[in-house]
Amino acid sequence: MLWIIIAVVAVLVLWVISVQNKLVKSDEFCNNALKQINVQQISRFDALQALIKLTREYASYEAETLQKIVDARKITSSAAPTAAQINANEEALKEISAKLIAVAEAYPDLKANQNYQQTMQSIEKYEENVRLSRMTYNDTVTRFNQQVRSFPASAVAGIIRDVDIRVEVQQDGSAWITQVWDVEVNSSGTEWYMPVSNLGAMTVSGLQVSENGTPYQALGEDWDIDRSRSWKEGKCGIVPKKNGVELCWGLGATGWHQWTAKFYVTGLVQAYDDADAFNFMFVNRGMSPAPEHVRVTI
Repeated sequence: MLWIIIAVVAVLVLWVISVQNKLVKSDEFCNNALKQINVQQISRFDALQALIKLTREYASYEAETLQKIVDARKITSSAAPTAAQINANEEALKEISAKLIAVAEAYPDLKANQNYQQTMQSIEKYEENVRLSRMTYNDTVTRFNQQVRSFPASAVAGIIRDVDIRVEVQQDGSAWITQVWDVEVNSSGTEWYMPVSNLGAMTVSGLQVSENGTPYQALGEDWDIDRSRSWKEGKCGIVPKKNGVELCWGLGATGWHQWTAKFYVTGLVQAYDDADAFNFMFVNRGMSPAPEHVRVTI
């Protein structure tokens, strides 16, 4: 009997290690895809710098103006770029490119210059490479999120130490529900999400999330489950489902977190023939991992 227990434990340990390694590998693929985008952006920026230098020969004033824009909109080069940095780089590059093209349109000799034309072709190539790299990144992040959101991978994506739930019922039967989550976040996953299902006539809205008094940016139903961990950090949102919603927020850094999530439920209390009551699942069945402690105060 003892040998059977040891064998089962050994199999479980090997399974956990296997799943964790798979998630870490997928996370590395996401980071590598971001690096490839950043490399193409830096090449594109260097080409734009060369064009500004060429512009000085035809329009010195405009070239100085372009240089001031470049100095004000620095392009980030990093060994581990975040999605936010990549997006900021892209906005800066678009602004510089648009103004540079406008200058070239006003100076036909510049536009006809062979070096200008060759450099513009290089920039177009870098732009296409960025587009392809973004497609690869989005596809990689989507697969990674699917792994984390599916059982059994979700079972090793975090530890829930404590959940403290407070329900403030209003006179009209609606309620504000506040949940304090004390959890450990590891290197896997991109978001914390909580399904609220079987709502019937109830509605859920107004999600607010904060950590240590710092509020998260509330995106409402504009939440995108396929975005990266860095994009989701400090943000929260709601994903509508067929029979309910998912309340989501970014995981942020690894380690222990204490999140406070608050949301509004209409129609919580219903009028029945013999009493006013409600039927609402505050803690979902089959949570993996399961919370160590839960307290509900109404």
